[in-house]
Amino acid sequence: MKRCYLNNFSTSLLSPLPENKTNLFCILSEDATQKINAVLPASNSPENPQYFMRLTLQNADATEYELIDVFRFFNQLMILQCGAENTVITSWPEGTRVLCASTAGSFSQQRNNNTVIISEMEAISYRIQKIIIDASRGNSQVLLLENDSNQQNKLPILITNMQDGDELLLEIKGVDSINALPALINACKL
Repeated sequence: MKRCYLNNFSTSLLSPLPENKTNLFCILSEDATQKINAVLPASNSPENPQYFMRLTLQNADATEYELIDVFRFFNQLMILQCGAENTVITSWPEGTRVLCASTAGSFSQQRNNNTVIISEMEAISYRIQKIIIDASRGNSQVLLLENDSNQQNKLPILITNMQDGDELLLEIKGVDSINALPALINACKL
């Protein structure tokens, strides 16, 4: 499953959620639901969704929270998991604050699962003279650079398919010092 993000997202529940909320719909305003649907691809099946978004449910004074994972089923948000990252599972009243925020647990999970390893030769594009890293291949990737003593031949790294709010952990192997790192370019900013 791939995780999707939405920067600076904050809204509130329009309907309360019980303690056991897995497979229930998370009812938000139409505007908030449309914002999430714009970045969260629809899943064909509630049994095996391909994409999800982790949301934070938070009380008014921000002293309690619960992380839930939602996926888009048709145009509604269905709860895939409650109590993510060992947060306390509880019921939430109408008006509860809902956020989309990165969490420490999500970063450690990315480092351990689904790491994509790419060699320089398979990532190189001679046509545009760049090494291409496709962010849609995974949010944890390792680039194996060839051992080349001629640093003038090092091509810049072009990161494609990365949107605002996306995160990519890119480990570059085969570089001895920070001065030998290739330049990084985000295709969205070209």
